[in-house]
Amino acid sequence: MSTIKLGDFLHVINEFCREAEDEITFNIYLITQIPGVAVDYFYDGPPCDAERKLLPFLRSLSETFGAPGENSSAIDGSREQQTTSYQEYQQRFGPEPEKTSKMWKSAFLGELTPEVIRIIINQLESAPVCSTPHTIGLELLGGEINRKSRDSCAYVHRDALYLYSVQAMWKPQDGNAHACRQWAEKAGQSLLAHSLGSYQNYADCGEKTCQQRLENYFGKSNIQRLKDLKNKYDPHGVLSKEHFEF
Repeated sequence: MSTIKLGDFLHVINEFCREAEDEITFNIYLITQIPGVAVDYFYDGPPCDAERKLLPFLRSLSETFGAPGENSSAIDGSREQQTTSYQEYQQRFGPEPEKTSKMWKSAFLGELTPEVIRIIINQLESAPVCSTPHTIGLELLGGEINRKSRDSCAYVHRDALYLYSVQAMWKPQDGNAHACRQWAEKAGQSLLAHSLGSYQNYADCGEKTCQQRLENYFGKSNIQRLKDLKNKYDPHGVLSKEHFEF
């Protein structure tokens, strides 16, 4: 997909996701080197409702930006082809490739503004070449997640509409591990001005201190509450991790 087409594609996705019903979820994966776009779409409800609420949009995407590749599921396939369990979805990629190193970065984002889209495309085009492509992911949030208050639990990113993630991958024979790490760092930091925080399951996104990391993960207002709970239920630090040093 060309740069212009990719920008238009992300704009169309954003317009749809802004008003998407709670049952609808999209995961968008931008793949370097090919370049290509993988779209995972979900409807958590009766298949007949998915055909009415989701498939028309998917068909319009296909008409505007091209049909899915030969390894993709057909948009107009049967219900059986389009219905899967959560466990089956999680296993769709199979085992991890052997001797592959990874580096993750993340940021919670609001809407995909033209500036955010431009930054994402620039980072996609600047990725180093490896035997395994890198990916930039955009996972739709919204819905009930955004309707909860910031202090309702440890998850504080109630204004975020997307989780942006960068996954750099390389093998020893590629010989450019340093370039891959640098790209992941830069791709993560490029959106700091637009970031609403970081996802704690991925590596930190530019934080210089443990305090900054905790604030990005849990928000300033929640940290003391979490510290109090930690001291109450785990005073000896049995449940601890480097990225969560309270």
